Amino acid sequence: MASRLGDEAARELLADRGDHHVQAVDGWLARARADNSGHYADPDARTAAAVLPVPVRARAALLAALVRTGAPAVDGELEFAGRLAQAGPAATIALAAWLDSALAADTWLTALPLPPEAGTLRRAVCVPFAVARRGGGSLTSDHALPAVTKAADHCPMRPEVQTFVADGPLPDWDASGEEIDRRVEQLDAIPRPVTGEEARALVSCFGPDDCYGVAGTLLHLIETGPNPVLTIDPGPDANEWHKRLYDRAVNGGLIPRT
Repeated sequence: MASRLGDEAARELLADRGDHHVQAVDGWLARARADNSGHYADPDARTAAAVLPVPVRARAALLAALVRTGAPAVDGELEFAGRLAQAGPAATIALAAWLDSALAADTWLTALPLPPEAGTLRRAVCVPFAVARRGGGSLTSDHALPAVTKAADHCPMRPEVQTFVADGPLPDWDASGEEIDRRVEQLDAIPRPVTGEEARALVSCFGPDDCYGVAGTLLHLIETGPNPVLTIDPGPDANEWHKRLYDRAVNGGLIPRT
């Protein structure tokens, strides 16, 4: 059954009544938001997802990131995302953002630092995907991840950043003015400067275009944190704003020219 307008309000009613079905509804809404199916196919309708609890939005963010890895999954195999999001929504959002950053740079566990909050999750998620990306093998959860450096900042992401990241990438030019204004308000609410972990999470929020200048504001926000965020050339097919972020670091002398 596809999601429909008003489902968020129905979910709140179940929660207020203490109905045990709310857990199943949370999973259903998270999956719909992750793949923008049902009423979430309409960018205007996605604003309704902002009222969902942070664990539900965190679950949706992680599901979307896992799907983008291209690793196969059968029904039920990604249910752990819900448990992770419920236990640690900040860690789940950090892991989703890290996966998106790794995909954008196509480095996969060889160059990008793992978010500190997600460190306890890497054996459950990152090691299996590393094996899949490398074509199988005997790597187990007891193996250390190669060449992963520890992040210097260990502060959890602030609520303002969590909210922005949980809502996913910026909308495109076809989004409504209300949706764009809402994301601008979220962005403006983030205190400057950002931490290294927050900067890495925000990298995953660039959309398909400049979103009427909002992408530029996001880029400058990211650059208030420790630079460089991307240390590997994302390549010609990467998101335009990932390439800009990398090129600006190179031009500023933060990354050696190759």
